[in-house]
Amino acid sequence: MLKNKRKDALLSGDTHYFNGKPCPKGHTAERRAINGACKTYYKDYVAQNKNKIRKISSRWQKNNKGKANAVTAKRHAAKMQRTPPWLSKQQLNEIKDFYVMAAELETIFPWKQWVDHIVPMQGKTVSGLHVPWNLQILPSRENISKGNRFSG
Repeated sequence: MLKNKRKDALLSGDTHYFNGKPCPKGHTAERRAINGACKTYYKDYVAQNKNKIRKISSRWQKNNKGKANAVTAKRHAAKMQRTPPWLSKQQLNEIKDFYVMAAELETIFPWKQWVDHIVPMQGKTVSGLHVPWNLQILPSRENISKGNRFSG
């Protein structure tokens, strides 16, 4: 649901709002709640600057490997509906910290470090959740040898 005021949209968690006023470019369209930018102008800007935006995104991912991995893992877990909605912000941050720590360990050790689910999220006999107490950091070779099995 779109809000009439940007402040209301931000407070309610909406991403867009409509105030009926034209933007400096003359568009009367929805605006992005995060910065007040006209949605039509932003859409045109993205279409005209795809390579520039792609380079910025790629650079951020390389400089923030742990955060990028956390975002990818969160999206994957949400897709599989294994992240419970009752997790607190602190617990979600703990999950993110696992991925950041794995990326930091890769700078110390010469092998890849993976965040593993102790109880697999899609196991044959049991399915786990994407929660902090079900995560551990393992070297890639150990995680591969473990496979999608639970030995507990």
